[in-house]
Amino acid sequence: MFRRLCIAVVMVYVSGLGALTLLWGLGADRFWWLALLNMFGTWLFVPAALVPLAALLLRSRWLAAGAAIGLLWFLVGALPGLLPQSGAAARLETQTLRVVSANILYSNRTPDETAAAIVALNADILAIQELAPDGAAALNAALGTTLPYRFELATYGASGFGIYSRYPITIESSPVGVRLLQAQIDVNGQPITLFNVHPTVPSFSRGRFTPRMSTRARDSELTALLRVLDATQGMVIVAGDLNTAEREPQLARFRTRLTDTFRATNIGPGFSFPNPGATRNYPVPLIRLDYIWTSPAIIPTSAAVHCERVGTDHCWTHADLVLPGAVQAGR
Repeated sequence: MFRRLCIAVVMVYVSGLGALTLLWGLGADRFWWLALLNMFGTWLFVPAALVPLAALLLRSRWLAAGAAIGLLWFLVGALPGLLPQSGAAARLETQTLRVVSANILYSNRTPDETAAAIVALNADILAIQELAPDGAAALNAALGTTLPYRFELATYGASGFGIYSRYPITIESSPVGVRLLQAQIDVNGQPITLFNVHPTVPSFSRGRFTPRMSTRARDSELTALLRVLDATQGMVIVAGDLNTAEREPQLARFRTRLTDTFRATNIGPGFSFPNPGATRNYPVPLIRLDYIWTSPAIIPTSAAVHCERVGTDHCWTHADLVLPGAVQAGR
């Protein structure tokens, strides 16, 4: 009886996994529930790793077949998103530019400890989301003269931003239609436009039977961001909490224009939310929302996710970058 139950469960699971993989390929954003499942899709493939073990223990050909089918769906639906992108080989220059992106949570109750943890990441360019006035004060005190060039828009809410740089900020702006802060930074004579981005979080409303998710506002802002990017000349860096999971089709439009620094240099999911260092409810992050993207001319040499034990719900990310000419970081 137990053997038959295991076979039935596995067959239902791999069939469902296959159906989801095909539906995601046809268009994961057509139905809200399908889009929501896609956000956390990587986790849906985890049980497939247990099927071969069950096949060995129960010596079942049916389970072995289920393991093979599960492996196929993993190779098609999950593995491509966990491997480094092609064409992003690192150069041999030793001078690098470190960019750090951090959502520090506007209701952060430990701004001083948060600021100290950010300073320890030794950034050359720092992009902060959800910057509140007390967080800005703590950062300015902790940074001192380390990052002397600053562009801040601190608010009591999720729309606060800050850009801190070792290099001069020559142009500052905040485009209409998308929640971001834009700055042009002169890195030893090379202008780079930084977009510090934090689009609106998807909303949930009450449906007839179940809650419904809407990404309309966020998607509109991402489309506006793409228009701004297309109108920007020269090298760009896009950093921030995009409130968009890596598996969502909206990010495909960014991949055709920019390099995902974490995906170009790492194997693995790169999950950044929620921050397990700040909450006991989650032992590990469950989803990737935080990114650093660059123009193809900028080569990422390394990137990492940092889950600090401070009062924010996001892990932070950094990327070490090489510009077309050697960068004198001056640290």
